[in-house]
Formats: sequence, structure tokens, C-alpha cells
Amino acid sequence: MRLTSFTDYSLRVLMYLAVRPEGPWGQPFVVHDMADPTFRAAYCCTVDDNCTGKQMFNCDQTGFYGTYLLPSVLDTTSAFTVTYTMSSFAPYNVALFQATFTK
Repeated sequence: MRLTSFTDYSLRVLMYLAVRPEGPWGQPFVVHDMADPTFRAAYCCTVDDNCTGKQMFNCDQTGFYGTYLLPSVLDTTSAFTVTYTMSSFAPYNVALFQATFTK
């Protein structure tokens, strides 16, 4: 499993899966998309970096970077949960995220 952050083209965080660490890797799928209205409502600040609650991105001026997967994975028979950090540069923030995927 690897997470990739692309700020040059699409402002998305993608996830690739493989049975073995060396691959072969499957097709990527989107974990976060800064253009998604649901993501923007939850995590994008209002103008002038006025961030409250879970809002940490000035989505009109920033992108994802520094998305780092942490080594622990919570694995059950029906799902697995990964934990990762995600950063932004306007305003500068680092946050801990989790994502759960069904098998």
C-alpha cells in the first residue's frame, strides 16, 4: 500500500494496493480530492486563512504535500484502516488522518 500526493495536476491523494510490497501495484483510487465539495466543506478554510474546527486547508491557495503513511494498519476480516499524516502550506498545518477500506 502506498499513498501519493499530487499537487501539480489534480490536488488529489491517491492510494495504490498490492498483495506484496514489490507489487504488482493495482490501479490508483482517490482517497482525498480537493475539488470534491464534501471535502471542501469539511476541510477548507474560509478566505484569509480563517480556519476553524477540522478546517486546515486554504483550498484556493494550497495543495496536498507530505502525505506519509504510518506503519500500523488495523486489519479485520471485513475492512482495514490506515493512518497517515497530511500537510498543507497555506496555512501551514499537519494533521493526522485515518481512512477505512472494506475488503
